[in-house]
Amino acid sequence: MKKKKVNDMDHSVNSSSSNRAQLNRAKIWQIAFFAANNLATNCYAVLMIYVSYFANGVAGFAISTVAILLTSLRIFDGITDPIVGALIDRTNGKLGKFRPFMIVGNLILMASISSLFYITPTITNGTTRLLFFIIIYMIYVVGYTLQTAVTKAGQSVLTSDPKQRPLFALFDTLMVLAVFGLVPVYVSTVLAKKYGGLGTIELFHDMVPKVIIFSAICTVIAVIGIWSKDRKEFFGTGVNPKVKMKDYLDVIKKNRALQMLIIAATSDKLALGVATNATVGIMLYGIFFGDYALAGLLSLAGLVGGVLITIVGVTIARKIDQKRAYVTFTKLALTCYSIIAVLLLFSNPGDISFTNFGLPTILFLIFYIVGYGSYMVAGNLSIPMIADCTDYETYLSGRYIPGMIGTLFSFVDKLLNSLSSSIVGFSVILIGFKILPDLDTPFTNSIKYLAIFLFCGLPILAWITSIIAMKHYPLDQEMMEKVQIKILETKKQALAEEEL
Repeated sequence: MKKKKVNDMDHSVNSSSSNRAQLNRAKIWQIAFFAANNLATNCYAVLMIYVSYFANGVAGFAISTVAILLTSLRIFDGITDPIVGALIDRTNGKLGKFRPFMIVGNLILMASISSLFYITPTITNGTTRLLFFIIIYMIYVVGYTLQTAVTKAGQSVLTSDPKQRPLFALFDTLMVLAVFGLVPVYVSTVLAKKYGGLGTIELFHDMVPKVIIFSAICTVIAVIGIWSKDRKEFFGTGVNPKVKMKDYLDVIKKNRALQMLIIAATSDKLALGVATNATVGIMLYGIFFGDYALAGLLSLAGLVGGVLITIVGVTIARKIDQKRAYVTFTKLALTCYSIIAVLLLFSNPGDISFTNFGLPTILFLIFYIVGYGSYMVAGNLSIPMIADCTDYETYLSGRYIPGMIGTLFSFVDKLLNSLSSSIVGFSVILIGFKILPDLDTPFTNSIKYLAIFLFCGLPILAWITSIIAMKHYPLDQEMMEKVQIKILETKKQALAEEEL
């Protein structure tokens, strides 16, 4: 008889005592460490928020070219996801299923980003420069996909306990808030002033080395976090399936939970991708408010408030379930941004500013902090909810395919999010701009109304869509208990057959 080594198991599903399921549970530090994988890729994501200014102001590409180019490259980004997902599901080597993709992905990110920002400006021929930019950006996309796919797919091996999974959202939200909160502060209050705007080569040469080093450190931490869990006994039923590309269609048609989560989460991300676009920040804070430093200071305030809201949100998610917590905080974000939209419509240039700290500024600050923090809770809960969808697929079909589930989500997510730069780019073209607005652009009412629509209007529409989609999402607390019990029974049967 061949003994199987199965560690880190515990009893935890709260149904009747006879139906208690033995679940895979992680140590708290493992969840926190693995969350650093998302931080590693988000370091590059926050850098690429400003890539339009590099492409337009440094590389010299026309604004329409930049909009079309970045949209096309993000569509390519989405196309790479199913391929990487299939590779993850077929991988089970000495370094496990997930660690090779984390390590190789980060190495590719280092090389491609260095080439993009250091070599592109040195190419004198315009056509050659554009082709080089496209090729290197495509390589960057491959590296980004390799590493970021693991964040979603690896959740299912880390822990299967419904009470633990929301903890990933806690650590992930804190880290995401830190990078997306502190970096804009640094850019708007230090770099933009130091180098005279966002479209300077010196600014990017200042940022790039810091991003590369910090992301590499985060990747090492994340690899340590998942190390002991990246083994066959934690891979769903313990069986590594043969995955075919046509299986993607089957999953899309039959996995209702994944369908609804994709609709909810991707619509949110598209709208917030527009709302947090660097050009929207310039129009809102720099031109309408006349105080671009406010962007960085608000990000810092949002960071502090977001931490508190996240702690509350994850506590609620662990007590009830992720679905109900997602809906609760989406509704709160919707309410706050609706109030902000009304406030902005009735505000004049200079009304909201830290140099004019009156009631409009106070109200904007309060509702922005609560609204943005609530969005971050809901948005980051979607990642452990993908693990629930992975388990649900195992429950439905017996297949453990975390790579496929995670990258199906990413594929649609990136496909829609690829439109964010185009939406912003063509929006500013519609109001008469041939180059992106910058800090020296004069105020007009068309800038005000466009900024309000992009900053508040699109997110409001997205959150309404999310709330409707969640009404049809089947994975509440009771259903997840059924799912985990069935998976455990299937796993025990598979292990018993393997020992014979």
